[in-house]
Amino acid sequence: MSHEYLSKRLPRGLGPHYRGYQLIGDSNLLRFANQICHTKTIREPFIYPQIVRHNGFCVSGQSVGQLLNRVKAAPHLIGRQILLMIGTNSLRRKISLRNIITRIRKIVATLTNYGVESLIVCSTLPLLRHTDKKITWVRVAKYRKAVKRAAPQFCHIFLDVYYHFAPPTYEGNLVRNQIRKVFFQQRYRNGRSDHLHLNWKGINELRRLFDACITGINNKRPNFQG
Repeated sequence: MSHEYLSKRLPRGLGPHYRGYQLIGDSNLLRFANQICHTKTIREPFIYPQIVRHNGFCVSGQSVGQLLNRVKAAPHLIGRQILLMIGTNSLRRKISLRNIITRIRKIVATLTNYGVESLIVCSTLPLLRHTDKKITWVRVAKYRKAVKRAAPQFCHIFLDVYYHFAPPTYEGNLVRNQIRKVFFQQRYRNGRSDHLHLNWKGINELRRLFDACITGINNKRPNFQG
């Protein structure tokens, strides 16, 4: 496999950082980087010849499998502190849940083997666009549990952002997650329905969660769970 789109001159820890953590994920972290870290999205090939919208390892539309391939191809671009949030695109597509879970575990293991000293592994955000599809809710719930198990297995931190954007409500013996729609973008600029990406209020809420987690780590409280 050719990686002509990699340069040996590119820096370790390529791409946007927040409080010392290299951001790795899909379009929600890409938007976070643009609005909070004041970086700019690039439209060009990254590791592979396809043109993508990205900033380092934050790639719009990126699946778990695509991220795994990029991480494996470019160990010299991985920093020492990582904040990882990935899974939305894979869960929406008809990709085997078993494969998705296997790949996220491989990502965590690969980053650990690269010598990453601090890794924050986030659950996905709720998929507001697919609230009427029970199968999607089930896939998201199982993926969330798998990520929660994978992070401590490698002595890393799990941050449950899903819980904060879709807190549980109790109806007798039933537990439901009510998505906080106020945090989500309703439409794209062209008028198409969105309901997948955070709006400005949601991005600031995500920033608050990241701040609390990173501050907890810095204060030597490694069991912070979100």
